[in-house]
Order: sequence, then structure tokens, then C-alpha cells
Amino acid sequence: MNPTPDAPYTFGNDLAYLGNGQALMWGGDSSFPFQRIDTWIYTYSTNSWSLDPNGTPSAGGSQGLAETSLDGTSEIVLFGGYNQGSSYFDETWLFGGGDFIYGTVGGNLYEDLNNSGGKDVGEPGLQNIDIDITNRHGTVQTVETDANGDYTAHLPWGNATIDVDETDPDFSSSFIQTSGVDPEAVNITVGVNHVSVDKGYFHSSVLISGYVKDGVNIGVEGVDVAFSNGGATVTTNVAGHYATSVSSGWNGTSTATKSGWTFAPTNYTYPAVTTDQTDQDYVGAPAVYSVSISGYVKDGVNIGVEGVDITFSNGGATVTTNATGYYNTSVAIGWNGTSTATKSDWTFTPVSHTYSPVTTNHTDQDYVGIYTKLGVEDYNWSLPMEFTVLPAYPNPFNPSTTIRYGLSADCHVKVEIYDISGKLISTLINTEQTQGWHSIIWNGENSNNVQVPAGIYLSKITSNNEVKTTKLMLLK
Repeated sequence: MNPTPDAPYTFGNDLAYLGNGQALMWGGDSSFPFQRIDTWIYTYSTNSWSLDPNGTPSAGGSQGLAETSLDGTSEIVLFGGYNQGSSYFDETWLFGGGDFIYGTVGGNLYEDLNNSGGKDVGEPGLQNIDIDITNRHGTVQTVETDANGDYTAHLPWGNATIDVDETDPDFSSSFIQTSGVDPEAVNITVGVNHVSVDKGYFHSSVLISGYVKDGVNIGVEGVDVAFSNGGATVTTNVAGHYATSVSSGWNGTSTATKSGWTFAPTNYTYPAVTTDQTDQDYVGAPAVYSVSISGYVKDGVNIGVEGVDITFSNGGATVTTNATGYYNTSVAIGWNGTSTATKSDWTFTPVSHTYSPVTTNHTDQDYVGIYTKLGVEDYNWSLPMEFTVLPAYPNPFNPSTTIRYGLSADCHVKVEIYDISGKLISTLINTEQTQGWHSIIWNGENSNNVQVPAGIYLSKITSNNEVKTTKLMLLK
């Protein structure tokens, strides 16, 4: 005997396969001795029946198969038998409670766009939503809705519960249920496909979001996006992103504003919205189409260097530092290139500043300059009119620097080196000197001829009770 799957088939008078993947298990009366027991197995994966080679012949009596040997998710087992003188059984029974006797359950989840409480033509299914189905033993089976919002599951007979997983990431937190029951109690009947009531969900609110960026795709922070007709006003973050929620069915416009900027489009117009609206983007352009770049050029002791040319490449200007070493220029938004500081007999750090497309003002674009040819002889063409201290050179230095000063009259002079805490490190000069320009070299050693560590030091020069101090930086 080889029954056909999914079509009712009767063995003799009493043994039957019900079709639809369902089967009844039958036994026999001990008053009828069996010649043998045949065990037939239906496998879902191959949709075929086969005779179990482990079926055991018996001399007589009722025969069965322990439930623990059955795989209720993949196999259905039938018993068949025939006695020596008769082709029927005296009595029948369900084997082992029938946990391998199945029914099916299915249903649909959809988005109730118009909040009608029923599924209308064109309303989409909710896909990729988990459905948790608990059978009569408390075992939970999770299935997922397909592209149409449909789901189906095979279950053992008896009571079961269908529960939509509202924590699923694909299930909107703004959904409210408008049709169906959740969780839903159902009773699974052998061989019956139970169709659950469709479950509809309506967005109580929808999300509207987007970005505001400039012409080179950089987010514009601080843009107010105002929604009319009772909507909120939200402000873009550092990435230019904004988001807000409106009631489902809301209609109106959104407008982006920021002082000194214009935006395209001017606004977005919304009819009655029932689904999330993403990618509601704006492109912003500043009303002022240039930005400033500025900074200082100073020497090693923080004194501004006048007359330094700062040249901007790629169509930029050349500007010159003023008496305090300050410079400033304007470039077009989106300009990119380099700036370089130059002055005869000077070197500068950094060699240049590099700019990617600029959209905001750039301050503190500073340089530190070192004069490469300054010496006392440069000042000998005239006598100093007052006590004067010139910048030490080089500064910063390693291993030595020259301290330079001018005296307006003959006087007693003392030149001392202190550390930053005020501790005396060394006395370089303590003697009478004549009017004119003078210099002394400090080699970075203390009064014991021991090299001092790198750091900031002060040179203190005293002339006729007048004191001047300069900062020195020793490098290692």
C-alpha cells in the first residue's frame, strides 16, 4: 500500500489518511491476532510516503509507536495492519494524543491608510513583521509576514494564541490597531486551515525628516524648519539633519530659514500625510558669498612682525601684516588652496596653511617668524636715544642665543637669566658699559656651567635701575 499525499486514502475499513498533511493513528483489538504491523512515514520536505524498514512484525495484539520517537515537525506516521482471517479492525483510537496531527493558521497585517477599520483596495501589507504563535503546549513559533503582509504556520491541534510582535523594528511605534484582535486566541482543528481575522494598523503620527546642506554637501547647522498648520519648528543639528512628527492626515507646508541664508526649495507642501516622509532635503546658500581668513605673524617672543606678505594661491589675494603683525583677507565660499608668509631675511613656521573648500570664517591662522640676519651691527649706524632691548636671536634656540641691548649713556649694566619660577640661573654681565649697542651670548648653562633643561627662561637686563625683561625658549 502506498497512499497519495494530500488526498484522503482509506486502508481497509478503518485506517485513513485525511489529506492536507493530516493523519489519524489507528490501533487494533487484541482479540484479533495481527500477522504484522506496517509503519508508513510521510515526509514534508520530499512530499512522499515510505515504508519504515524498522516496522516490526508481531504475532498478535494491539500495536503502537511511542510518541517520543516521532518528529512532529517533519513526519507523520501511519499504522496499517491486517489479520489472518479478516480485513477490518474491531476498534480505533488516536495515537499518543495526536501532537503530530496538524492544522494550519494564517492571516494578514496591513496598513489602514484611511483609518476605515477595514482593508481597502490598494492598502499595503506590513512586511517583515514577526508573529509569535504559542501552541497548546506553550511552545512559541515565530513566523514573519511576507511582502504582502501574509503569514502562515503549521500547528498541532488544540488552542493557540497569535500575537503580533510590536517590538519588531519594522513595526512603527506610531501604529494604532484599527481592525482584528491582538493577541488572538484560535482553536486548531485537524485538517483545517484556520484563517485569522486581518489586522489593520493606522499611523497615529508620521515622521517628516531630511537634511539641509550647502552647495558642497556640508550640513548647515542652526537652520529652523517651520511646519505650518499647527506643526512644530525644529532646528538642524551639526550634520544639518532635522526631524519632526505630525498627526496622520496633517497637511501644510515646511519652510527653512536662517539669517543670511537662502534655501531651495523655498518650502515643501504636504497634502494629507499618512506615511513617513524622509529625504525632505534643502540646499542652502549664504547671502554673503565670501568668508574671511585672518591671523597674526609674530616672532619667538610674541612680538608682531610688520610687513610680512601673506599670499593666497588659486586666485586669492596677497595681503601684508600691519604693525601688530595682523592680516586679514576674504575668499569666495568653497575656495581651496594654500597661504604662504614671506619677508626678506625671515623664515616662518608653518611654511604654509592648507585649506579644503572653506564655508566658514577661519581665524587664528598664525605664523611664527625668525629673522635670520639680525645682529648688533645693524644698529650701529646711530646711538640709542633710550635704554633699548632687541629681540634675542635665534629664539627659540638650541644651543645658544644672543641677547642684544642698547644704552643711551654710560652706566652699570647687569644681565641675568631666570627660570619661569623666578629662580636665578646665571649672571652673564655685571659691570660698567659705555653708551651704544651691546650683546652677550647665553649658551643655555647655569652659573655652574651645567646645561639647563629645555623650557622657557627670562633674560633680565638692568641699566641705571631701569629693568627690561624678554622671554627665551630653549629647545632640545
